[in-house]
Amino acid sequence: MTRELKFRNWDGKKFYYFDIRTNTDILLSPECYKFYPQEYIGLKDKNGKEIYEGDIVKRTFYKEHLSIFLIKYGVLKNCGDCFSDSGLGFDLSGGEAICDEINPNEYEILGSIYENPELIKDNK
Repeated sequence: MTRELKFRNWDGKKFYYFDIRTNTDILLSPECYKFYPQEYIGLKDKNGKEIYEGDIVKRTFYKEHLSIFLIKYGVLKNCGDCFSDSGLGFDLSGGEAICDEINPNEYEILGSIYENPELIKDNK
C-alpha cells in the first residue's frame, strides 16, 4: 500500500499541516527553529480524522476493554501477521504495531502528546 507523505508540526500553540514534497520552504523558514515534524501514519480513526505520530488514541474492543496509546515511530516489535521489511513503522506505546489491517472503528483520537500530555500520564 502506498500512503500519502503528510506531516504536521507543533509550534507550541497549534499544529501546521503540510506535504513536505510540495511545501519545502517550511524547512527553510526562520519559524522552523522549533521543527518537530510528525508523520501521518496513513490511517484514520473512527471519526475519519487522520492519525499522526504523537497522537493519543483510545482503542476500544469487545466494549469492555479500553486502552489509551501514544502513536510513535521506531523499530517495530513482532505483531503477528504485520511485518515491515525495514523493521521500522508506527507503534502504539503499549508495544503493539499498527498495521494496514486494523479496524479504524476501534480507534479514536483523544488529543496529542503536545496538547494533552496528561492523557498519557494519567493512563500509566
